[in-house]
Amino acid sequence: MERPRDYLPKASELWREAVAEGHTLTGPGVSFEKAFPTVTDVTVYVQRHGGRERVFKRGSFGPHIDCDDPACDGGGFRIQSILERMVRDHETTHESVEVCQGQERLPGRGRKPGRVRGPCIRTYRVRVELQFAETERT
Repeated sequence: MERPRDYLPKASELWREAVAEGHTLTGPGVSFEKAFPTVTDVTVYVQRHGGRERVFKRGSFGPHIDCDDPACDGGGFRIQSILERMVRDHETTHESVEVCQGQERLPGRGRKPGRVRGPCIRTYRVRVELQFAETERT
């Protein structure tokens, strides 16, 4: 995919390209429903210090939540591993602080990205709420 000059893709955009090639949140060809059949609903709340809270509902995110820094390349954090652990341990809520896994870049010239300034230092307060099917609560 050709991107505009000085464009830095986020983790979710790189993921959407992978989806176009047949991958899904839980692997090639596996839907969320098949991977987590006991989960009926999921809501993810993400807030950067001093920033506005972002809310993601089931079906509106992939394995990563994007960093909101426009200078961050490939930025975000993995939500998939949090979901997998919650389902395994049958947890309905989770709270943590997650660190962006991207890197900040200086503006580039032409189609070349700029040089790496260093790792992205953004952190996010994350709250996840899962609802399980009633048959699973015994």
